[in-house]
Amino acid sequence: MTVLFRCDASLIIGSGHVMRCLTLAREFTAYGESCYFFTRTQRGDLFSHIRRQVNLVPLSLIPDQSHFSSAESAYSDWLGCSQDQDALDTINAFKVANLTSIRLVVIDHYSLDKIWHDLFRHHLSLLGFNVPFLIIDDLANRPLYADFLLDQNRIQSTSSDNPYLSLVPSHCKFFFGPYYALIGESFRKLKPLLPPRKSPLQRLLIFFGASDIHNFTELALKAILDPHQYSFKIDVVIGNSNPHRNRIIDFVSNYPHIHIHDPLPCLSGLMAQADLAIGAGGVTSWERACLSLPSLVFCIASNQSYVVQQLSASGAAIRIGEFNNFNPQLLRDILNKFLSDPNLLQQYSEAASSLTDGWGTPRIHGALFPERLKPLYIRPALSSDVFLWFHWANDLASRQASFSSDTISLETHKSWFQNKLSDPFSFLFVAHSLDGLPIAYIRFESKERLDTNNTFYISIALDTAFRGHGLAFDVLDSGISFFVSKYSNSPTLIAEIKSNNYASQRLFYKAGFVSTTPERPGSLCLSKFVQI
Repeated sequence: MTVLFRCDASLIIGSGHVMRCLTLAREFTAYGESCYFFTRTQRGDLFSHIRRQVNLVPLSLIPDQSHFSSAESAYSDWLGCSQDQDALDTINAFKVANLTSIRLVVIDHYSLDKIWHDLFRHHLSLLGFNVPFLIIDDLANRPLYADFLLDQNRIQSTSSDNPYLSLVPSHCKFFFGPYYALIGESFRKLKPLLPPRKSPLQRLLIFFGASDIHNFTELALKAILDPHQYSFKIDVVIGNSNPHRNRIIDFVSNYPHIHIHDPLPCLSGLMAQADLAIGAGGVTSWERACLSLPSLVFCIASNQSYVVQQLSASGAAIRIGEFNNFNPQLLRDILNKFLSDPNLLQQYSEAASSLTDGWGTPRIHGALFPERLKPLYIRPALSSDVFLWFHWANDLASRQASFSSDTISLETHKSWFQNKLSDPFSFLFVAHSLDGLPIAYIRFESKERLDTNNTFYISIALDTAFRGHGLAFDVLDSGISFFVSKYSNSPTLIAEIKSNNYASQRLFYKAGFVSTTPERPGSLCLSKFVQI
């Protein structure tokens, strides 16, 4: 089956939209989907990079792009034509490509809104295709047609804290925050191998994206080197569309501790070696966070303001400037703080690590195409699962289903989680896919210490992304079988459920549990004796 992407890259737009779509496309391709990128021809379009990974269908160059004066121009200008024209160009290119099947349309473009979406959907329907739309966005500033919407930069705190509600159809499913960040496979594989950074600061990484048209790379280097007072190594990555490449190379030629890197397919290796990074607030923000790499962040475009705010508020990064306001002395002062305070690197590194586990891309894939999640496997929880369980515990639906709906602090959760892992009467398990994607937790806890009746409380929570696909019963059944086969002979299991949590009640009834006497007001108790 085919997945169609509509996204662009240019010197003005930058590379982030195309790069995160390529990350998702690699995931789809690994599971047999064919991915086609419909992308406009322009300076910095990354065509050679796209062609190496997926099928590219170029849209023709718009002759007059002189009005593309800066990255702060109106997003509608980035398209280079009307939405109607772009939709017609895309559908005509689709016809020429002669694609006979399509499973999903992915759109990552600030210039496109419901006008384009409706027109393109109409033309697809005339060709016999009725497929869902995944919209990738972080502006929340225009009407959209979306069956699924991903905003990996927005951390939702309450059920009403959703600016898209009035902008999309009521059936739209949302994926919010860096838990769903589109990060490449190498990052999640490296993450468990990297402990939090600790002083001393020995290696710095500088990268401002593929184009960096305002040359923040050189601004940062000049601030660090004038006056020259730092001895740590500096890795500088110059993007493949950077118009200042030769100028930067000439500038650092007399500094042997600075190493210039050509464009790399992935920055995970350099990020793993670095102790601190300087960069923009774009896509690479979540890659740095995944690898526990603290950051000094420039907000190089207005659309990055929110993510930089989130990174700063979380303690994972420090905001050091904006596209129109850069203070070299501030950068030097912050570097000096990291050099003088032995605990600062570790503090920021641990905060960064808690933001994302690197499984966002497979999560989105599994949420869209649930066959990716099977077969299910069960494993004991590990100490490295602490942030995963923290996310599950504070998920809005989980808090609503809990007898205590208060948000749980990270420190409280860490203490609870470590105590449960070391408690011989508590058993925590994770349900996962073949490649390790966490899908749900299932937990058993002895009703009484040294309980001779072999009675255990049982609880289960499915990851929000995967609800609605009929997986909960499989998780419950597999979890009980795993627990009984390895840890307990013929136990009695008790599920204590809020009286208004009808979905959980139906699940446990389906699994053969029967009603018993409630143990507290507002609850329903269901029990099951598991005979071996």
